[in-house]
Amino acid sequence: MARNYLRITHQDSSVRLSWQRAQTQPRFADPISFHHPFDRDALDELRWYLEDFLKFPYGIEPDKAKKTEDRLQQWGMGIVAEEQRRFEEAEALYRQALQIYEAAGDTYHAAGDYHQLGRVAQLQRRFEEAMSYFVQALGTYIRFEDGYMAEYPLRGLAELHQELGEAAFESTWEQVTGEPLSDEIRELI
Repeated sequence: MARNYLRITHQDSSVRLSWQRAQTQPRFADPISFHHPFDRDALDELRWYLEDFLKFPYGIEPDKAKKTEDRLQQWGMGIVAEEQRRFEEAEALYRQALQIYEAAGDTYHAAGDYHQLGRVAQLQRRFEEAMSYFVQALGTYIRFEDGYMAEYPLRGLAELHQELGEAAFESTWEQVTGEPLSDEIRELI
């Protein structure tokens, strides 16, 4: 019996699918842009759920597993709505997640939803709103000294800079933050 393979490759900010039947050469789909909403803790939680819990799904940490399953559904619906350009639905899902984190006082995880809200606003060309969300996410990651996660809102700001051009970006930055664009931020984007 011939074995078929469907592979998903994630590199930088894109995803690419490939299909291979038996020993034939794989066929590749065009890469698509993909920005996941996961911080390190969420990725660790997903890894635990998919790699550890599902091997023995009875008896070990059922409450943690249920919480992860609920979050998986919310994350997935938000990502799918965003990729299908159902922006109002994606925004509502990210806002719902944001409210849960903020009600729990979890500003670190709320930053991921601010970033995703920035992406949705950016895709709709609501640049000032997008910048505001990216700046909020960036500020949180800087406060938590998480350079890895800070790269995501910085990438969003860099894309805005490219879309708006230097002068419009600086003007929007000043409107959003109340301060001129610093050399440090200019260097990072």
